[in-house]
Amino acid sequence: MQKWKWMVLPMSLLLVSSLNAGEGEHAKAHKKEHMEKKKETNARHKKHPGDLQRILKILNSKLDLSKEQKQEIHKLAKEYRDVLKEKRKALIKKYKGLPPIRLDASKFMSKEKFYPKAFEELIQERWKRQDERLREWRNIQLKALTDTVEKIFKVLTPEQRQKWMELSQKKK
Repeated sequence: MQKWKWMVLPMSLLLVSSLNAGEGEHAKAHKKEHMEKKKETNARHKKHPGDLQRILKILNSKLDLSKEQKQEIHKLAKEYRDVLKEKRKALIKKYKGLPPIRLDASKFMSKEKFYPKAFEELIQERWKRQDERLREWRNIQLKALTDTVEKIFKVLTPEQRQKWMELSQKKK
């Protein structure tokens, strides 16, 4: 029975110390969790390539591209990624400048009552901003992809364009 007392005391101290860990520890844990999620997302993107990656795969594997065409298309794909990276940074900066929509409990409840309508409005306001940001990002992606594919089109010969059209019409 006495062994338990000696084991419980250090464990309880460990628990209390972990609960009282400073913001630094919390921030480190949050960052670690964020990085793990980012790795999962990157892995998912490798399994599910974007539209440009699908197009490049078809062009590189099915069309007889010259060395110069491959280099030019590779350059265009890099430019596409660089443009998206810059536009994404600008978009993040734009939305970071907006005041956050916090779940202020005083707006949807009191000591005695919960106000579901006020809660729903607050959540809908947050979702609306997320939708706006996503729609704006999709429009940026669409414009950049369209410009890139148009440039790739100009690199291809008429025969390669014809073959690409035929390949895209075939069902697997």
